[in-house]
Amino acid sequence: MSFCTKCGTEVAADVTFCSKCGNKLQGEQNSPPAQIAEAKLAIWNPTASASWGFLLPFFPMIIHYLNWKKLEKYFELDVRPNKEIRACIGYLLFMFIAAYLFTPREAGVVIFIIFLIWYFKVGKVQIKYVKERFGTKYSKKSLLPPLAIAIGGFLGLIILIGVIQEPENVKIVKKGSMQACPQHTVEKMVDSFMANPKWEHIGASDGKDYVNISGGIGYNTPPARGALQFWVKGKEFGINAFEIDGIPQNITVDGLIQVMCESATEKPAKSKDESYKNHFKDPRDGKKYGTVQIGNQVWMAQNLDYHGSDGFLGLCYGDKPKEKIREPKNCKKYGRLYNWEEAKEACPSGWHLPRDEDWQILVDFAGGDEVAGKKLKAKSGWKEHDFSEKSMDDPKCKWEEIDDRGRSLERNECATDEYGFSALPGGGYGTSFIGAGNFGSWWSSTEDGSGNAYRRGMNYVSSEVFRVNNGKSGLFSVRCLQD
Repeated sequence: MSFCTKCGTEVAADVTFCSKCGNKLQGEQNSPPAQIAEAKLAIWNPTASASWGFLLPFFPMIIHYLNWKKLEKYFELDVRPNKEIRACIGYLLFMFIAAYLFTPREAGVVIFIIFLIWYFKVGKVQIKYVKERFGTKYSKKSLLPPLAIAIGGFLGLIILIGVIQEPENVKIVKKGSMQACPQHTVEKMVDSFMANPKWEHIGASDGKDYVNISGGIGYNTPPARGALQFWVKGKEFGINAFEIDGIPQNITVDGLIQVMCESATEKPAKSKDESYKNHFKDPRDGKKYGTVQIGNQVWMAQNLDYHGSDGFLGLCYGDKPKEKIREPKNCKKYGRLYNWEEAKEACPSGWHLPRDEDWQILVDFAGGDEVAGKKLKAKSGWKEHDFSEKSMDDPKCKWEEIDDRGRSLERNECATDEYGFSALPGGGYGTSFIGAGNFGSWWSSTEDGSGNAYRRGMNYVSSEVFRVNNGKSGLFSVRCLQD
């Protein structure tokens, strides 16, 4: 049997040139391939390199690939190195993907499983080939230099992954959902609730980790900066705190989740205030209010209906708490009634109870005390003001009067709501509830002495806006003015 000294191909004894590589044969072709390999072939031990894969999964794939390239120069191979190339590249790519998609523990398990698949399906092919073809008769290259390079690269990779990979607790919160809004992930809720949210893991305290999220509050006008904090313990998490512009918000967790859930819903249910061009969502309880600009002021276009973080702020018209009688339908229609001390604290962050001077600016813009009420009142909701189709021809806010000379005069007190302020008659409470549907009265923050404060009022039979000064203990409506 004769062999080519260059490529190891079996050749006939009487030929001059190798049919495989063209090498000129000069009588040395009778050397067996193992002897040629022993003299000229230097590769890394495939078995030893594969063993290192249990610590450095990518290392043996690179070593085996380089071995195949070396072997290819000497022998005709049934197994070509392109399989090793694909396995190496695919494995490394999957390692990055697994490190990003899974937690570190999960990624380690997935990577090790893929290594085992490579070892039994690909790695053992080279081990078997070298053992059967050469035994131990080849020059073994030292594994120390590539091991040093691989360990350094692996440590660098860990550092890189630590930089680009999100902490496990951030992933838990992002991919999870809240019980009150199971149809959306927290990430989707936050993305719709905040502009450019930044997620940050701030470490453990009392057995819990915390995830901070900060970003612009999209619905707030003017724009504000929000900060939301989640606690995380194992796979469980929940809302811990919420701030706007650094001010803690007295909001129930359910209220905040409702706001975020509505923000994440592509087609939220239609609400009664959809006729308003601009809106404000109160982050404390999730209620939505129309807003309107009148002159240089921005007002809520609806009476405030916020019951406080404990549920005891203000009353609905007709409520009798001691008798356990509640009238939430009146709050929904007219808003909530507050005493003066409650009214001062009722408006959300970014809004405030208007001063007496603020009310006067509004009234003057609408034509003055005597006519402003007609322009500011809602077109419906007042006593005998029914502008439904059946009564359009005879609205009760229009009538004839006879003066002291016997002349017939037409009176028209029908509201026009020219600016969208939409004042509604929520009535009030002194010693009992009175006046819902007939008059509305709204607190100002301006005091008159220690026991009184100013209000503004409107009623159904007049176009006038009244300035009232009386005790702080009565319950009346609140309209918030933007800061």
